[in-house]
Amino acid sequence: MIDLERLRRNAEEAIARAFPPTDPPSPAEMKNDHCPECRESVARLSGKAVHEVELKDLLGNPHPAVLTTAGFRYYLPVMMSLALRYPRELDCFPDSVIGELSPKGVVVGAASDRLTFTRPQAGAILAFLRFYEILRKVESCEPGWPDDAILAVPTDRPLERALRFWSGRVSEDPA
Repeated sequence: MIDLERLRRNAEEAIARAFPPTDPPSPAEMKNDHCPECRESVARLSGKAVHEVELKDLLGNPHPAVLTTAGFRYYLPVMMSLALRYPRELDCFPDSVIGELSPKGVVVGAASDRLTFTRPQAGAILAFLRFYEILRKVESCEPGWPDDAILAVPTDRPLERALRFWSGRVSEDPA
């Protein structure tokens, strides 16, 4: 039997182990004055330590893409943790996080910096993605479907691309 609660707990534990608390990025490192929406999304998190970020800060679908590299890397663990705990309440926000973790093609330059994490951190990201893969499959099936039928449901492309990318990051030889 598919145990979503166990998968969620395992992902949360992996995130907690892989991302030790650090100081938040400075206001200068968070600054994004591109447009009013960018400023508003960044302002929701700017200056907050990860333990201070709450569900209400992520409601209304702020987009993680507008975070600077420093902001994205710092707030990713709490964005994933809250998305694990509140997938329905956060509406499309988990999709935005998954999209940011789902690069298309070769990752170079700023995108490479944005997606550079340690192997344990990549493993935690992968645990988050695997939870979402199973959650979406379960939600797309009728109650009572056997596990093998649920697991046979196709994975959507951004999530499939993210799973492939982060699986590769976890299995890479240390450089």
